[in-house]
Amino acid sequence: MRETVCVTGASGYLGTHVVAELLSQGYRVIASVREVASEGAQHLRQLALAHGADTLEVMRADFTVPNSLDAALAGSDFLIACAATTALGFTRDVDVPHTHQDANIIGADNMLQSVKRCTHLKKVVYSSSMAAVFRSDVGGDHLYDESDWNNDSKANSEPYFYSKTQAERLLKTQHEADTSGAFPPLVRFNPSVLMGPFTARAHQDSSISILRNLLNARASGCPRLYYSIADVRDVARIYVEALRNPAVEGRYLLPGKSISLLGIAAVVAQHFPMYKMPRRELKGAMVYALAAHNTGLTTAYLDKFLGIEHRFDDSKLKRDFCDPYRIDLVQTLIDSVTAIRTVAQPGVQSAI
Repeated sequence: MRETVCVTGASGYLGTHVVAELLSQGYRVIASVREVASEGAQHLRQLALAHGADTLEVMRADFTVPNSLDAALAGSDFLIACAATTALGFTRDVDVPHTHQDANIIGADNMLQSVKRCTHLKKVVYSSSMAAVFRSDVGGDHLYDESDWNNDSKANSEPYFYSKTQAERLLKTQHEADTSGAFPPLVRFNPSVLMGPFTARAHQDSSISILRNLLNARASGCPRLYYSIADVRDVARIYVEALRNPAVEGRYLLPGKSISLLGIAAVVAQHFPMYKMPRRELKGAMVYALAAHNTGLTTAYLDKFLGIEHRFDDSKLKRDFCDPYRIDLVQTLIDSVTAIRTVAQPGVQSAI
């Protein structure tokens, strides 16, 4: 009999790819979404048409509301939790207050309680973030592994970083404290920056915004920033593989491949020459000066990331998953820009 997987945040950037991967592997999916009429939810229904009418059920659930997930889990064998509120970078935007990002903590606790009430789940896969890993008390040469945790206090932390850290810690602590067997096996992934194709305009407000902002800046220089990028399709495939692999347990760093912002610009310039891309890196003092007048950069962010190419030990991931990074980074960037041009800007023809 076909097994059923509940996916929270199913209409989001990562969630839509997880649903697509599940359907392609023969699972039935219960797609948990906040808005059943959203563009992302409509795309999910289109995906299901190729696999049969009974392969997908879209259900409304708000992870900030207690018991909201109970009905979706009642008919599920597995849970892949992708739901989160996101806001990238250290921000001064008053429209993104800490209370908004604290929804991630509330949502994790609500999910936990729903899982405890659903006694037949076989496994839970939780999508955390590299935001829950980065530390302020180590040097730029530190080699991160699964034992590392973001240690910034709430007062000194960007809201998203703090909320994802506390949400994952909550799940880890309560899962390890459970001696009744009420909680199924829990696998936690910490992916870095996700890029790749997307299907709804709202998806570009995720990590894709890093690339979108670069395309729109038309600047001659850029900060010396490095990004570890994982293709969203690889991440979705890994999450689905984790369901059936009995060796998969605990926490996994999922950093992908590292590239500088200038390196990203070079790829874009080669494949999309209609965009003006930076050709040099700005000196640090100039970047800090620009940050004083830029709501997208702060000194706190620059102190943690400017000029630092973070290092990750992802040997556990490579041990338990065969060839986890299958999609070439250049292809990931090409597919991301193509989506920005065709989905975010309908009617624009791609250069590829």
